[in-house]
Order: sequence, then structure tokens, then C-alpha cells
Amino acid sequence: ALPKRGKVIGVNTALLSPSGAFAGVGFALPIDLVRSVVSQLLEGGKVQRAVLGAVLAPDRTARMLGIDAGLLVLQVVPGSPAAKAGIRPTVRDEFGRPVLGDIILGVNSKAVTQSSDFYRVVNKLGVGDEVDLEVLRKNSREMIPLTLASSKAIEDQINEARMLLLRRENMELEIEVPDMEG
Repeated sequence: ALPKRGKVIGVNTALLSPSGAFAGVGFALPIDLVRSVVSQLLEGGKVQRAVLGAVLAPDRTARMLGIDAGLLVLQVVPGSPAAKAGIRPTVRDEFGRPVLGDIILGVNSKAVTQSSDFYRVVNKLGVGDEVDLEVLRKNSREMIPLTLASSKAIEDQINEARMLLLRRENMELEIEVPDMEG
């Protein structure tokens, strides 16, 4: 994508065209992301993404739970930077009621109201970079420092955590669905 001055601002990746012609809605990667990927490929031949090691609730889910700003931590990947820093996940109490985990309000002094804000900051950071997370824990705000890890280093644990979360959600859906046949 080129603006009037000829500076590259993104790289087109897809085009949604109802007619099949070269007209429609274009999708592009921001140039900062492209620069990061290209420099990593040139330096080491592979791309490493920096991660916290936490599974975050989709924005819509957080809003339905009454969280107007910030990101709700659903799960923390064992052995990840989030686990080592003591980030708290959402759990259920002895009666099965959800107990909300930490809510990420900011990263490196930048406010985070939705997931795009969070990823905009984290995607500019690298493996080994230190970040300060501002979290809401119960009713108090806390600053939690942590060091980002490579997604490759904890990839298996991340996938296992996601699968566990999906299984747990499916079990809850099965339990909550009334029997319409009887």
C-alpha cells in the first residue's frame, strides 16, 4: 500500500471482491510488522514471536462479563513468563462460579482497552524484552514486570492450554444445554 508520497505503509495480503474483479476491500499487513519479520528472517532465517504465555478472553466475552476496558486472563500457560510473574487466571470456585482472573489494563504505560491495543504494543517487542503489565487484581491495580519468551519455546504448552480451555468450554456447554426431547 502506497500513500501519495510513495512511502510503503503496508503489504497487501488479500482482496475481498464480490465481483471477482480487482476491486473490493483490501487487507494488508502494517509495515512495522513486515519490517520485523523481514529483519528476523535476514538475521536468523526464522521468525520468533514474543509472548506472555496467557490465554486472553475475546473482547466480546469480557464485555459480556461487565469488563469495560482491559483484557481478562482466562488461562496461564505453565512455565511461561505469565506463570513465572504470578499472573492469575480465571478459575471456578467450589460452587462452579467463575472467579475472574487478572485484567490487563496496560503494557509499558500504554493503556489497553481491547485486544488490538495489546497486540499493537506486544508485536513491536521482541523475545527477551522486559515489559511492565498494569493489572487489575480483585479491586487493586498492580504493576507486574515480566520478560517475554519465544512462542516456539512454549508452543506445546500454549496449544495444550488452548485445548484444555476448549474442552472445558465444551463440557460446560453440554451441561448447560437443556434436554428438549424429554
